[in-house]
Amino acid sequence: MKQSPIRMRASLDGDTALVKMLISHPMDSGVTKDSNGQIRKANFISEVDLFLNTALVARLHTGPGISADPLFGWRLKGAKAGDRIGVTWRDNQGLEQSFETTVQ
Repeated sequence: MKQSPIRMRASLDGDTALVKMLISHPMDSGVTKDSNGQIRKANFISEVDLFLNTALVARLHTGPGISADPLFGWRLKGAKAGDRIGVTWRDNQGLEQSFETTVQ
């Protein structure tokens, strides 16, 4: 699988940052077949970590029941303009990717 892009933005809504993140990932459950009738190997995001500046604020344990190209959203109370929002995700095949944006 090629490197999957992450699209993320964080915007202030009062004293709360609204964070939205889209991950391009196939999220194959391991029970579907390809065009040749072969079972596809399971390939899904298993963990997502969310950081405000350097502090871990959320850890999600996900599984194959999430649709392809999942969209995640969070509201982070107390965030300020200029704060850094970071994310790291891992899939069940060992691929790991990180991304960071700034609260606008």
